[in-house]
Amino acid sequence: GSKGEREGRSLAEATIMPGMGFGAATAEAPTVDSVKTSIKKFAPALPNAKVTSQANQYIRFRDEVKPGDTVVMPSKLQNGRLYIGTVTGRAYFDSVESDPEAQNKLPVDWNEEWITRDELGQDLQNSLRSLLTIFKITRNNVANRIQQVLDGDGDPERESDLTQNSEAILDWDEFFEELGTKLGHYRNDRASLVKRLTEA
Repeated sequence: GSKGEREGRSLAEATIMPGMGFGAATAEAPTVDSVKTSIKKFAPALPNAKVTSQANQYIRFRDEVKPGDTVVMPSKLQNGRLYIGTVTGRAYFDSVESDPEAQNKLPVDWNEEWITRDELGQDLQNSLRSLLTIFKITRNNVANRIQQVLDGDGDPERESDLTQNSEAILDWDEFFEELGTKLGHYRNDRASLVKRLTEA
């Protein structure tokens, strides 16, 4: 959750519970378009841009994450802390779970050791700033670099960053998806958008 509501449970129960509680029908919808339709029925007040973003993230979570993948869960309770785990099964919908926001689950074997964001190179730190719930980082040998940090060897790119200014690098697909979601909230309220931009 945005305030770490399910963080403790995720670690204790060897799972990830990313929220996106849109009911069993959404969990069973086979395509991204049918997921969008199901989300819209479940939450009709949700803006279209938000529906699209949530549907795309849900498909990633349910269909694209596979056993053996490395996952990173930034802590919302401990500033800068990153929990690292290995996916051990496929995502599933738990119909007997009483908390609707905890019904979507992904089995994960969490590493006993956690790392901090500033132990990583600037490129990975930038990628991890995404506001999306589910996103994929594919660049720059990320899994091996995280493992090197866990092993105590450090991220070699961080050492390089200490001697030169690091250019901010973004995952552009996720960036534009996130930008579209944010702008979509102001579709019918241009005055508020202009006000927000002038405050930035």
